[in-house]
Amino acid sequence: MGPRMPGSRSFRKIDEMVQRIRRERGSGSDFLDLKTGFGGIIEAEFLVQALQMRANIWEPNWERAVDALRQSGHLEKLDVAKLKSSYAFLRRGELVLRRYDNRSI
Repeated sequence: MGPRMPGSRSFRKIDEMVQRIRRERGSGSDFLDLKTGFGGIIEAEFLVQALQMRANIWEPNWERAVDALRQSGHLEKLDVAKLKSSYAFLRRGELVLRRYDNRSI
């Protein structure tokens, strides 16, 4: 018997964690919250972690995890390119805001 794949209960718990982070750390504006808002950094990181759980892959580095998901056939090449590009954009935006405000966002 192969490794047990996480069920919908695990993914529901992940979604609950994302929602809690959004409530507790967000400003209430998805547009302004690069990190905790809808489609933000945290959501991208949780998505990749959930996909890794489903694929039974463990890679702590986000970009290498995306590559591993692609190599194992769980992500398409075009999706990987879009995901990496969007994630890099969010990280650059976070860095600019952090430098501008001289604090963590």
